Amino acid sequence: MTVFLINERDIAGLNNYMYFLSELPEYIESFKINFDLVSPKDYGTYIEPALDHIVPQATKLSNLWTINRKPLQQLHGELDDSLKALIAFSERVSAHVGRLSSTGKRSSIGQDGDENLLIDLFGPLKKEPTNSVNDILRQCAEEINHYQHIFVEKGSIASELERSAYSIIPRIIDFMNNHINAHGHSASYPPDRLETAKSRVLLTKKQYEQYTSSACNMKVYCFRINYLIARAQNKLPLLNKHSTWSNFDLSMRLMSASLMEILTLSKSMGRLLIINI
Repeated sequence: MTVFLINERDIAGLNNYMYFLSELPEYIESFKINFDLVSPKDYGTYIEPALDHIVPQATKLSNLWTINRKPLQQLHGELDDSLKALIAFSERVSAHVGRLSSTGKRSSIGQDGDENLLIDLFGPLKKEPTNSVNDILRQCAEEINHYQHIFVEKGSIASELERSAYSIIPRIIDFMNNHINAHGHSASYPPDRLETAKSRVLLTKKQYEQYTSSACNMKVYCFRINYLIARAQNKLPLLNKHSTWSNFDLSMRLMSASLMEILTLSKSMGRLLIINI
């Protein structure tokens, strides 16, 4: 059973984190003005020493993950099409092997007309001239590798965002709490402003939980896709023109099992992206 590793909150959480990072200077200034640390007329002119390296880092990170879901939708749509084509090829091979005699199953896929037959079975997947078993295996590997590179990159980005949330947001919370503790006990300080400041801290703590969880779940999702791709790839180097039809069929069915799990994950992600448009 395939366990889906991400939900609607995670998609929204990553997008909200990108917005949080891009708006962090304003977020900090708003707190300082509410807490009378600076006057409204000095908005944006005073650099907070405790956070002077946090803001540039946040601005840089805010462009790492696009909040536009269409590219991610397109990626998963293309992935689905590739997976379906590879799985269909495996099914055509299995159907052919099922019609062979015991002797035929033990025969080499590279002998006599069998190689041409395999090329015909591969037909719909061909994106370039295909004249041999090696061409087929190479194109299968390239199709799978293309998506592995993409999901390795996206998993690395999600991992970086997770680390950044653990690093940046606690600094913001500490900054706010320090000022609340330093100035909030003054009898002359307006109670309503103090409550607003405390509410901001509580909100930021909730954001921290959401953003770290969302980034972590996206990271795990991408790493799971990559693990399954690697498991599927492991079946291809075992094959060559000397492989028997029986062995070729077994390896393709084992590869297809991993691809079908990826397809289940990808379809679920596709539905989430539609929901979150």
